[in-house]
Amino acid sequence: MNHLGLQAGDRYRTVAEERIVEHLTLHGWAHEWRAGLHSESVAAAREALERWIGHGLAYAPGRDGAGRAFDPAEVVNFCKTAALDANDPIWRERFVATGRKLVEEHGRHAGLRFSLVLARTFDLSRHAPGAQLRLRLPLPLAEARLRVSAPAEVTRQERRAGRLELRATVPSSRSTLTVSVELEFASPATPNDDDETALYLRPEEGLVRVTPRVASLARKLAAGKTAFDAVRAFWQFLFEMRLGVLHYDELSGGVPIESLLEHRWFDCHLGSALFVALCRAREIPARLCAGYLLYPAAPTYHYWAEAFVEGRWSGFDLGSWDLSAGGADPAWRSYFFDYLNPRMQTERFPRSFTGTGSLRFPPAWHLLVRPVTGGAAFGFYSVDSGDLLYEDCLTSIKASPL
Repeated sequence: MNHLGLQAGDRYRTVAEERIVEHLTLHGWAHEWRAGLHSESVAAAREALERWIGHGLAYAPGRDGAGRAFDPAEVVNFCKTAALDANDPIWRERFVATGRKLVEEHGRHAGLRFSLVLARTFDLSRHAPGAQLRLRLPLPLAEARLRVSAPAEVTRQERRAGRLELRATVPSSRSTLTVSVELEFASPATPNDDDETALYLRPEEGLVRVTPRVASLARKLAAGKTAFDAVRAFWQFLFEMRLGVLHYDELSGGVPIESLLEHRWFDCHLGSALFVALCRAREIPARLCAGYLLYPAAPTYHYWAEAFVEGRWSGFDLGSWDLSAGGADPAWRSYFFDYLNPRMQTERFPRSFTGTGSLRFPPAWHLLVRPVTGGAAFGFYSVDSGDLLYEDCLTSIKASPL
């Protein structure tokens, strides 16, 4: 079972088995971990990994020649492929069920007031001691109370929409620098009103590209339909594909969203970008958004789309694909269609974004998550060197109805 119809090879199989097990533990056994069943959760995740290896999941020798190394994208996609094509029960029984429980714990509130701690650790080992860097920490777009804790090397702080701009001197005594912020803010379940709809009809904006192929597809899907029914048709089209993890350097350099039409796999970022492009192709204002889903047992960074339909902004989160076990459950298939649960929105492109400041991403990288006491951490790592770029840690998440 090949995860994208592409030959991944050993290049991406660089993550040690222990980190893969941590990654799986948070996705499938988050509540058990939170309940203190740490060893049992890890053992169950390890057993699942062994099961997939028995079914053909590939691995490579570890970086030091000992142990096994994996591609986390390949592992996650193999898990789903095994479920959908070979009836392996693990994805549905553990990963889908965990996702549903996380969502149900929030309920369908009109809004929630959140408090939490967000800490971002930057790896500065590739920069010379004493160098001056521009670093960024994400903040909610909503009005928020915050208290920042930063080391002495951070010489300047400036709050902007969706981010905290930092000026920092690379320390000589250590290779990392951590900045944390305690946050309190309110999050409504409906998207922010914005009457500047023309901004969200632009045919080119980052990954959003209304190419002739995308425009032709949008015309075909929306033929004879109202704007709202056209949006539903775009949603249904994406549910004929599979939600997984992609290697961006494998995708077509010019128009990555067109690669989705070839490989029939998408992630939350590119899938939402394609959804936005299809909407714009039919003159439906739409925008790409991002931020954090604040589930206390397993918070995570995420992308979704918003579209201006029937005189209002509505939310569309393709995470429903996972919740519905690939579209099999009708109720969950439409759970995040025209609805968003409260979350910490930090980016609304093209106006509000975090960016990486002075940090530069390599062409190929891994995103790895792991459970930590009171929350979760998720970091970006270079595929080739294994070096950390940065890691976010969300803890102490509390929510109460508005």
